[in-house]
Amino acid sequence: MNASGIETGVAVLRDNLERLAALPQASLPSFAADFRNVDSALHRLQTAIHVLVAIGSYKVARRSLALPDSSRAVVTVLEADDAVPAGTADRHAPLFAFHDCVVHLDEPVDSQRVFDILTQHRHDLGALLDLLLAIPD
Repeated sequence: MNASGIETGVAVLRDNLERLAALPQASLPSFAADFRNVDSALHRLQTAIHVLVAIGSYKVARRSLALPDSSRAVVTVLEADDAVPAGTADRHAPLFAFHDCVVHLDEPVDSQRVFDILTQHRHDLGALLDLLLAIPD
């Protein structure tokens, strides 16, 4: 990733956040009633988290830090370097666990899990983006 890749990623993530906000979130039954809600949320959450991992990896590389071995480790390495506040990796652990589950097919991803991430952790995506973008190269 380079500077223009970061700009593209940020645009994708912000678009994803807007579109995720438009999905039904009042209840799991209303969300899961249309498979397109689940599929859309799954894709947009996955790609948004992927953008965060890519930006974090870019920041790790620019700072010549140890190569992380997982998506969560990207933030853990930045945390150890005081580039992000202590506890950031733990706070955003559900996002990374969800991402890894979806990408590596470690376990089934059902509509309940997608709904939980959508409704309980969607705002964490923007918060983590802001932290990562604030890290100087």
